[in-house]
Amino acid sequence: MAPWSPTRRRPSWSSTPQIVPLVQLPEVVPEIPYEISVARTSYLEKNPDVVLRLTRALLEANRWIAANRAGTVGIAAKVLKEESPGVLGRAYDMSDPRQWGVNGDITEAAYKSTVDFLLKVGDLNDPVPYEKFFDRRFVDQALKELGRM
Repeated sequence: MAPWSPTRRRPSWSSTPQIVPLVQLPEVVPEIPYEISVARTSYLEKNPDVVLRLTRALLEANRWIAANRAGTVGIAAKVLKEESPGVLGRAYDMSDPRQWGVNGDITEAAYKSTVDFLLKVGDLNDPVPYEKFFDRRFVDQALKELGRM
């Protein structure tokens, strides 16, 4: 059986109060991105309107999550029915707001830091240059429409 399966039941957070966070990842490696979207170049070229709408929707959703604790916890409670709103609220409070990517950015310095880390731990052998890895036109256009936060 795979390590994770949608049919496998995980222990409830509220049933494991002995689990405590040891560190917040952004405190240790703030440059590592939490979210990335991937598409084939051919899809981007054939569907730029769809990609722009998706990019804008992801930014709007991330901004809403980052600014709306009660709403986020409410939705999480509907999805994670075995968890109490109190536990979900604590999980929200423990998360670092940088993980929501409210501007969809990853700077060249952050990319280099991520690549260096992945090379160091052996998870990457042949890095792609930043300018070939990222197509910023959709994020840039969405930010032009939405503004930066």
